Amino acid sequence: HAAPHAMAPRKRARGEAAAAPEAAAVVLSGGEVWPAGMALQRQQQLLCDAEINVDGTQFHAHRCVLAVGSSFFKGLYTGGIPLKKGPYSLEQVSAANFAAVLTWLYEGSCKLVTQDGLVPLLEAADLLGVLPLRDAVVAAIIERLTPDSCIGAWDLASRHSLPPLAHAARS
Repeated sequence: HAAPHAMAPRKRARGEAAAAPEAAAVVLSGGEVWPAGMALQRQQQLLCDAEINVDGTQFHAHRCVLAVGSSFFKGLYTGGIPLKKGPYSLEQVSAANFAAVLTWLYEGSCKLVTQDGLVPLLEAADLLGVLPLRDAVVAAIIERLTPDSCIGAWDLASRHSLPPLAHAARS
């Protein structure tokens, strides 16, 4: 008799939490963590040798961090194609998603304000070749699958070749 009584408040609390924006935040973790000094240097724009312009926002970073964590940037910086002076423009990703990717690359985790940002972040991580972040986003999407979202998740899985997400959506 005590267990059903205990479950009812939990269900109500979960519904109330979903309505509150701060409670809907999603924290993704599991990436490599650079020494804290690297993230601080990026914040202070110290020794940053990469400038990336995304949606009119200028981001400063270290090429070595970008190349280690992103196959896109590794190819860009080691591909033998001379880069023009000035910032590199990245048009396929939003500034908010690129900021989350940079935070992930430096700190091994990032936070989204709402779960609505999961799909765009997955697409950014996939495009930039940040596979551990892509996998963390897939795990977060799987945790949140509902009967209403499984068709969209299955489509997303097929567009990005994500067998674990496809399997979870089918299930």
